[in-house]
Amino acid sequence: MTSLILTVSNSFLINLGYLHVCVNNPITPTPTPTLSPQSPPLSKTGAQDGLLDWVQPRTEKHYDVNNFTTSWKDGIALLALFDNIKPGVIDMDEIMANEDDIEAHLAQGFDLFEEHLGVPKMLEVKDLMVSKPDKKSVMTYISAIKNATQKYEEERAKHALDEQQMHKNRGEELYAQGLAKYAQASADDESCLDDIVADAIPELNECDGSDEEFERIKEEAHHKLKDATVRYVRMT
Repeated sequence: MTSLILTVSNSFLINLGYLHVCVNNPITPTPTPTLSPQSPPLSKTGAQDGLLDWVQPRTEKHYDVNNFTTSWKDGIALLALFDNIKPGVIDMDEIMANEDDIEAHLAQGFDLFEEHLGVPKMLEVKDLMVSKPDKKSVMTYISAIKNATQKYEEERAKHALDEQQMHKNRGEELYAQGLAKYAQASADDESCLDDIVADAIPELNECDGSDEEFERIKEEAHHKLKDATVRYVRMT
């Protein structure tokens, strides 16, 4: 009966130790980042339509861009494009409420793309404040924004993947440390249980066979096992 009690207790301690390792060293899953899609290939109708295909989904929330001349005159399309690429930097509601402040919007747009994406100011405010801006110049500038945006999104995706790998490596390191700690504690506990059994066997052999004596030996072994359990928990 004593052997059965100690065997069950040993199994309980091992399970308790493994549970402790799992609880105290969780590997937090990191959601997998979504890579930003590359711009669509140029359509058969030419570079203009291909560039429009890239611009329109990014500006449609605030502005309907349908060309590379008059659509860019008031600066709203430029700011809407920036807000899509770098959300939260500007307040589009406030901008839309002051849509007649054309010169300020254009200047702000040029400044934002230069500051946040490194796009040089290929145009000046006065270049767009005309009846019909030069299409080639506008397309060249928007193409530069597109290229800078793709680079920015690729770098952001790479950074997210690097972060994910870092968290994974850290999780594996913590788990390995937990397993090592658990293995050491288990070995120490097994040695302690062997000592408890070794101490109890001679007493059982020498006892008078009475229930009282057997209960005394069993209770003494139980207290030693309890002390071992407390030490085990502290170690883990």
